[in-house]
Amino acid sequence: MLAEGSGEFRSPETARECSKADELKMQPYAAQAISTPLIGPTRALQQLIGKWPKLLNRTATSPYPPLRTPTTLAFEDREKLSVSPTALKDNAHTSPHDPYTSRIEEEVRQKVSLDPKDDLDPVTLDEVKGLVKNLKTRKAPGLDGISNKAIKCFSSPLLALLVAIFNACLKNCYFPEVWKDAVIIGIPKPGKPRDLPASYRPISLLSSLGKLYEKILKSRLSDHLFKKGLIIDEQFGFRPQHSCPQQALRLVEYISEGFKRKHKTVAVFFDVAKAFDRVWHAGLIHKLYTLEVPDRLVLIIHKYISNRHFAFRHEHTISSKKILRAGVPQGSTLSPLLYSAYTNDIPRPKTGVQLALFADDTTLFLRSDSLNHIIPRLQRAINELTQWFQLWRIEVNSEKSAAIYFDFSNIKRTLAVPYNAPTLRISNAPIPWQHNYKYLGITLDKHLHFRDHIQRVRKLAIFYMSRLSGMIGRKSKMSLLNKRTLYTMCIRPVMTYACPVFAHAAPTALQDLQVIQNKFCRRATGAQWYVKNSVLHRDLELPTLSKFMKDASERFFSIAINHTNPLISAAASYEAPPENHFLRRPRNALSDPPDDLTARPTRALATSSVQYSNARGREKEIYTKVESRREKERILLNKEVAIGAEIHGRSKANVDQLLHLSASARWRSGRTPTGASP
Repeated sequence: MLAEGSGEFRSPETARECSKADELKMQPYAAQAISTPLIGPTRALQQLIGKWPKLLNRTATSPYPPLRTPTTLAFEDREKLSVSPTALKDNAHTSPHDPYTSRIEEEVRQKVSLDPKDDLDPVTLDEVKGLVKNLKTRKAPGLDGISNKAIKCFSSPLLALLVAIFNACLKNCYFPEVWKDAVIIGIPKPGKPRDLPASYRPISLLSSLGKLYEKILKSRLSDHLFKKGLIIDEQFGFRPQHSCPQQALRLVEYISEGFKRKHKTVAVFFDVAKAFDRVWHAGLIHKLYTLEVPDRLVLIIHKYISNRHFAFRHEHTISSKKILRAGVPQGSTLSPLLYSAYTNDIPRPKTGVQLALFADDTTLFLRSDSLNHIIPRLQRAINELTQWFQLWRIEVNSEKSAAIYFDFSNIKRTLAVPYNAPTLRISNAPIPWQHNYKYLGITLDKHLHFRDHIQRVRKLAIFYMSRLSGMIGRKSKMSLLNKRTLYTMCIRPVMTYACPVFAHAAPTALQDLQVIQNKFCRRATGAQWYVKNSVLHRDLELPTLSKFMKDASERFFSIAINHTNPLISAAASYEAPPENHFLRRPRNALSDPPDDLTARPTRALATSSVQYSNARGREKEIYTKVESRREKERILLNKEVAIGAEIHGRSKANVDQLLHLSASARWRSGRTPTGASP
């Protein structure tokens, strides 16, 4: 049966035949994934299991629904393409004209018309070869269709021509127009209605050759900004040797120090709307000149962000080209560093209020012995920051922003804030008080118990393990080595992300995560109930999560104490409270005793008996001693039954029945097999 227009309806019989054909087609890849050891956390999944459906984070796919407009619905691809670029241009709008804006634009116009006075380091062949070597082959190309895989096949003479092109661009302060054309695809935002154009995140597919040139520009810009220490210490995003856990630890340690002093802490988390899409071009160039970036590099960046064009692609249809008058391109390697330079002059409060930045994530926090002392000072800092946002055309969403009142308590309180607490405001819009907030991937609750965070990552790990059950389950033919690798690269990182921040949480809360690892060990090995968890961890050479978090915390704090950023070293340099103290802080995890599974003395199986192989029969060699105990138990049981049959004069036909009755009697009486653990 044919559909009207195009396509064919498949009957259930045809669908089953296609499914079987797909299974047959995937068998070679499945056999390769089973037999080949996984060699890396990302390359393994891409090379060996890349032909399989994406198991993680995959939901039932459906075609793009009609897009809703203020007047009608867009059904056809061309109608949707006429709606999507309009929404994108609304996001990346130009700034309104006022006297200050006009003065900045005129100043920038005069400076970019002057000839550069300095030179940049020339591009070398070794530099380009290093960049090409690190290219990821599974990246979509731009409008020119030249993929990274093709670039990696370039010969040395061809790379030498590319070096000459790059040097000519640096000399003439030029960024080729063809490298500025982008294909925009819309990625649905999670939890957003798919019929609204604003629910899609625009991603730019840029020219691969243009990205190489961007990386060259980025290396010269980062050398100037970071080697001269021009980026403020509060900005942890897009800079080497800085990470999300370090910024989160800084906030947690500040709050914990307040708990030690019996102080309260209030933190305000700002949600910046469309940060990259609304960067004011003239303001960015003005700030690059303020940071004393070389003139030649500023002129190239001015060419890079000016007169950019994009075409929106939906399915297999591409719209006509549109001009982009504001923002830095999503997907560019240079854009994050440009945004850091654009926000580098953010006001730093001088009344004791602390500032924390990670890209566009902006946080203000302050502690004191009374909430009445915190709110006025914090509100003044918010007002100062709001004026700066408005001046540089950065929009803050007050509804998605949040404020948390941190106070010490052993139990979870119902109210997020005392009933008589005043309200903090952003441009006369109230900031809602919250019980918890997800900050840089870590859920912070008002008492820093981290139970909400642990439960969230626990559910996520269970979801991932269910999606991978076909490869790590009992019936999987994968080797134990591959199963262990899949667990350590896909499931454990979900539970242990930023673990130095919450490794000091209550052992009862962390035990929920250890249970998931215990289940993996039992499912992966097919072990029976009487095999101890400590034996499984020992044979799989898998540390417990408590041991893993403790080791990660030791490495984390050893780096943080000697860090060049004084904010990181100050946050990690303190003496942990004693064991009997009412307060636990992140450094307490370093002195915690070993957990039960690590400290428990076990008669583990010999390491030589652990054979990581493809066949299930060879994998059972791990449990040779356990199987021998089971065989001895069966022999003793058969002797008891035989003796009982002789005494009672039973026939040999009833031996099997007596065997079953004897075993049942053992379990009813509470007796367990010899050597087994309850």
